[in-house]
Amino acid sequence: MCESPAKAQQGNTCEPRCEEFTGGNDVGNGMNSDECYPHRVEDVLDPTMTFDPKVVTSVKRFSRSRPWRGTVAERQKKFRKLHVELAKALSVNPPILIFSRSAHGDTRESCYILSQDTIILVGLSVVTFLHEWGHRLHGRSEREACRWSINLFRECFPRSFARCRFEGHMLRRGRHDDP
Repeated sequence: MCESPAKAQQGNTCEPRCEEFTGGNDVGNGMNSDECYPHRVEDVLDPTMTFDPKVVTSVKRFSRSRPWRGTVAERQKKFRKLHVELAKALSVNPPILIFSRSAHGDTRESCYILSQDTIILVGLSVVTFLHEWGHRLHGRSEREACRWSINLFRECFPRSFARCRFEGHMLRRGRHDDP
């Protein structure tokens, strides 16, 4: 366990649970959301949605780094670099970023802790990472976090997006027509 989000930000990988930091009161994937998740990915797809060009440039650079390749440490380094670049592109202080020990954990356990401006990333999912950044930008709204992350992923990772299947409000690896 991490002793604190600050220690984790210094590069320590830990196995935090969102509730440990907040008592379970304001975490991202159950952040006492003022709005439920959309029922389907299609409910938030918006081909007219635009993003700050600096954000798109940062995420496309991250895409070219092949974030799914490399050791866990190499992959985390790529996410950390994007994390700093997103904050700079958006002119905000970067939230604390904590990685779970497992690079293959259940990404649904990832969260953004509003009161501590902290993202806890379980697994190394690009969409989940962007989703938690969506909470950093749009607060408790699950719909807006999904809308921001899914549309940004679609714009910056078009081939990967085309290979995803939709499960409720989530993108999953595998084609739409795979069983």
